[in-house]
Amino acid sequence: MEKIFLKMVDSMCEDCMFYTNKGNIWLINPNTKEWIISYYPPTNYAWWNYDFFETVYKYLSMDIKDREPIRNWIQTRMNVGVDLCEPDMLPGDYDWSGDFKVEKVVSDGKVFKF
Repeated sequence: MEKIFLKMVDSMCEDCMFYTNKGNIWLINPNTKEWIISYYPPTNYAWWNYDFFETVYKYLSMDIKDREPIRNWIQTRMNVGVDLCEPDMLPGDYDWSGDFKVEKVVSDGKVFKF
């Protein structure tokens, strides 16, 4: 199942680009302004877009509480270590999604290749 998960996320991120802004590395689709991952190298912390990954999990009938597939995708595709891997929100619990200012990252950040 994990191979299918990795391929599906790869496919959904085909148009995405990496940005760096204020020490964070972002994976963003510049056409839709949807962010996928925000990664902070000094701490190896990764934040992920709940809505984006929920789509994948539902399609594959996976439990979104299992974060290992996302952690593995980040580690293999970005070639980084991940000590903390958290979503930007959990429905009915907390919602930090407003803290991720994608438009600012796209306008002020620098595009780079991994």
